[in-house]
Amino acid sequence: MRQRLLRVVDDRWHVRLVVATATSLLNTVRRRLATSPVATASLGRAMVGSALLSAYLKPTAQQRVQIHITGDGPLREVVAECNGIGHVRGYVRNPQVDLPPRDGKWDVARAVGRGYFTVLRDLGLGEPYASTVPLVSGEIAQDLAYYLLQSEQVHSAVLLGVLIRRDRVIAAGGCLVERLPGADEPAMDRLSERIRALGGISHWLWRHPDPIELVHQLLEGGQPRVLEVRPLRFRCRCRRSRALEVLMAMDRQALIDDLRQEATVEVRCGFCNVAYRFSREELDFYLRPLGRVH
Repeated sequence: MRQRLLRVVDDRWHVRLVVATATSLLNTVRRRLATSPVATASLGRAMVGSALLSAYLKPTAQQRVQIHITGDGPLREVVAECNGIGHVRGYVRNPQVDLPPRDGKWDVARAVGRGYFTVLRDLGLGEPYASTVPLVSGEIAQDLAYYLLQSEQVHSAVLLGVLIRRDRVIAAGGCLVERLPGADEPAMDRLSERIRALGGISHWLWRHPDPIELVHQLLEGGQPRVLEVRPLRFRCRCRRSRALEVLMAMDRQALIDDLRQEATVEVRCGFCNVAYRFSREELDFYLRPLGRVH
């Protein structure tokens, strides 16, 4: 399945619609981070949510949007981000959390718990802008809609879903519907009915994997125009130089002490699980002001 982001406007119904599919990239993340099913579902919803929010970024890697969820549930922290060219990545602090399903669905709300929902926007112009609201459900879709209303005064409907069978993601995606000036109540009522009739976004995308089908399903009778189609893919922006910066930010005497006991120091990226290893010889130059490692 092609992973895509569609940005659509309907001039008759006066709505904006963003649709994203992310099944393959979420399976990539699941394998890399060895996430449990409930962690995969939670992270997948956040990653799709970040992709939806990225729809109005300029098409450049320098602009990005990040969703950062902190809660008192066993996951503790969920982070997902997407840049302007559709590169998505994310992580959970405790990827092996194991909770049973509730009412036939993975219990994301319990895994996340109570806490805060933060959106960070980095437009590449200096300091990123961040805004935080309390979690209202822990289900992530409702929390994103609440954030848009409270922080950006945007009336929206948000659908996020991840369908898992035998530990494998078979459908993942979502949509964001924004009401524009001029939208009338009868049209909004019809759209709300169609959203409810989907019976769950992940099951619908499993049966209809092409996101344009969802556009036609929701906006039948309108005048939808596809403004942009953007590919989505998993891509991490970590690199060895950044891993070295992490080491240099540590207490240097503690680092020297570690290297006297071990031949190498490892820095592992939480987003992609790639390990960067540094030998005593490599780090010796940077640590000389505090005394040689050997």
